[in-house]
Amino acid sequence: GIQATNRGYEELAVSETIGSNIFTLLITLGLVAILHPIGSPLSVDPRSFYINSLSMLFMTFLLFLFMRKGWVLRRDGLALVLTYFAIIALQFVLSFIY
Repeated sequence: GIQATNRGYEELAVSETIGSNIFTLLITLGLVAILHPIGSPLSVDPRSFYINSLSMLFMTFLLFLFMRKGWVLRRDGLALVLTYFAIIALQFVLSFIY
């Protein structure tokens, strides 16, 4: 990813990152399904699902907003990272409230 970006292949770096995330997600879900007892459903806490879904939608919207011009500047990347840390902190605080 970093070498592709340094050599001017930004599209390759983005597609490599997306592909890696999809692969990790599928492997993780597959292993959880294999290790989970047969017959008992996998469950997700509804509050956690709601908060995570809204967070992912917001981060996706923010990324698309920054990518309108065709690239992401360092300040945009910093805003994305700070937003991510804010979401993690919010989830941490909410875990004590609920």
